[in-house]
Amino acid sequence: AQELTNSRLISFDDELPGSWVYCMAEDSLGFLWIGTNGGLVRYDGSRMKIYRHSPESESISGNSIRDIVIVGDTLWCAHNNGISRMNLATGTIRNFTFETRNPYFRDRNKVETAYVIVQLRNGSIWGGLEYDGMVCWDAARDTFLRVRPPSEMVKPYYDTRWSADQINSVVEDRTKDGVLWIG
Repeated sequence: AQELTNSRLISFDDELPGSWVYCMAEDSLGFLWIGTNGGLVRYDGSRMKIYRHSPESESISGNSIRDIVIVGDTLWCAHNNGISRMNLATGTIRNFTFETRNPYFRDRNKVETAYVIVQLRNGSIWGGLEYDGMVCWDAARDTFLRVRPPSEMVKPYYDTRWSADQINSVVEDRTKDGVLWIG
């Protein structure tokens, strides 16, 4: 095994807002963005700036950050209350939430957790949801559209309240344009 050099352990004791790190991404300025179960962190190598949901101000709408993708000066994050988009130059944030279409939760006003956010080679942004499949960002309307697989591809779990359209991972096939591997 290869030994890590020039490494530093960053922990909850170092003001990390959560004990679980789900994801990380580096932006073009060299900031490390860390998604935790307690918020989004921008780390500059010595200090952390923490972004959390706050009802009193413009903020990300969820604190459990499951995935991050950075496209130019835009950071997209998938979290426990949908998807947030942050303009890294201005700090402006736009939130997108998705009410579940799962009949078991409909009467509870359940908002979807987004587990994954990816950018495909063609520039499109896709998100994977907890219960209702995938969403694709429509740039012209500045909104996400739901995308459902054909019904013969969705197999129910042992409990009929749940369906197998929880999306945890998306990878674009490197050799075949337009082919996505979805888990």
